[in-house]
Amino acid sequence: MRFNGLIQKEKFKKDFTGIACALKQLDKKVSIIFLSIAVLQIISWYYTSRNFFHENIYYQYFADNPDADLYEYLFWFAGDFITLLVIPLLIIKLFFREKISNYGFKFGDLTFGLPISIVFIVVMFVIIWFASASEDFTSQYPLLNLTKYNWTIFGLFEVSLFI
Repeated sequence: MRFNGLIQKEKFKKDFTGIACALKQLDKKVSIIFLSIAVLQIISWYYTSRNFFHENIYYQYFADNPDADLYEYLFWFAGDFITLLVIPLLIIKLFFREKISNYGFKFGDLTFGLPISIVFIVVMFVIIWFASASEDFTSQYPLLNLTKYNWTIFGLFEVSLFI
């Protein structure tokens, strides 16, 4: 039995050494990108979600607050903004020491983009106008029911969507 254990230990050591050699050959930048994607997605799914807020924060701090649903959405928007935008930008600047614009994060051609955006907004407005007459649509949207009755909350919710 002891002999079998030594064989297993040597096999594990050989496999581990092979994996370590393979990892050393990988491109550091690609490895950081793949690992950060996995870690940031896990953080987003488990810790910056509405579900996390509701299960871990709501009852402790917001149970009696009539605007708790709004705070739940704000937590989600801000958490994902930090997790999925700010942290990746910091990785680019601090670890890679590269320009953020090299990754496509820059202002484009406003003479092209602005008219396209305006056309898109007008088309979507018309589509949503007709869709909003549907009972299925109004039972699902808006996501935050408080926005139906309070313009301040509506404005705060809409501005927070830009985050």
